[in-house]
Amino acid sequence: MSRLICPKCGSKMVSAYIQKRIDGKLSTPKIGHYCQACTYFEPLKDDESS
Repeated sequence: MSRLICPKCGSKMVSAYIQKRIDGKLSTPKIGHYCQACTYFEPLKDDESS
């Protein structure tokens, strides 16, 4: 696996797991990569997206 580079600032991105709370309920978790330098989040690409 190659390390991902943030497209916005060029910093190294880390694996991330984000779950937001909406109306008191937890939303579907999002798995992707997160840049700690500029807080840019890139979700993993879904193969099933149509």
